[in-house]
Amino acid sequence: HGRTLHNQAFEETLRVPLLIKLPGNRNAGFWVREQVSHVDLVPTILEILDIPPPGSLEGESLIRVIDGEAPLRDVTVAKSANVSMTDKDVYTARTNEWKLIWWMKPERLELYNLLEDPNELVDLSATQPEKRDELMAVIRDHRDARQQGLHLRVPPFALLGKPLKVRI
Repeated sequence: HGRTLHNQAFEETLRVPLLIKLPGNRNAGFWVREQVSHVDLVPTILEILDIPPPGSLEGESLIRVIDGEAPLRDVTVAKSANVSMTDKDVYTARTNEWKLIWWMKPERLELYNLLEDPNELVDLSATQPEKRDELMAVIRDHRDARQQGLHLRVPPFALLGKPLKVRI
């Protein structure tokens, strides 16, 4: 797609490595192949520091994934704002096999089978309407929940009653 910024909707910019070093080299060298999101970082750090998460914090701790217990979610939803001068917000819903991209302005949908088309070159939104509609419902639910304020901005660590300097 020739895009280089990380606010894009395609795999080459959405998929970035995440390295985590746990205390005591716990699970050193373990490679998580599951989908995770940057919203999972704060809950993970809070769990490592044994700090209860405030309210209904968006995201989940990665510890159970790192421990090999279970994947976090079946579908990951991401929003990219102001992708270019012509695009408005862009939402993606991604499973291990499928990805739907909802370009808000001008409105259009693109659906890709990531197992068969990892470079996202063949749009299947017209030929796979059931999968398209299923993932679109997930995006709308996510968007509606955020618009209703069901996410929480994380307060500074000082407000959580722990010192700011913590060695991990």
